[in-house]
Amino acid sequence: INNCLNDILEKYKNKGIELILDDDLNDKILNRCNYEEFGAREVSKVIKELVENVVIDKIIEEGNKISISSNDILEKQVL
Repeated sequence: INNCLNDILEKYKNKGIELILDDDLNDKILNRCNYEEFGAREVSKVIKELVENVVIDKIIEEGNKISISSNDILEKQVL
């Protein structure tokens, strides 16, 4: 999970966007994944579904410095 989140951080950093991800986000992602059954691909899919959609919305709303928490994910009713 950390590797996938770090990839997202790096991706947006290269685009000039600073992301701040709360620690509780890992738990929400982990709860959503069945890692043992589906493996890393499922984790990547869940992260893309949960995090990247919120990131895009937040960029539109807030600009190039945004913070993402599990509450943001819940507000979008993704979980």
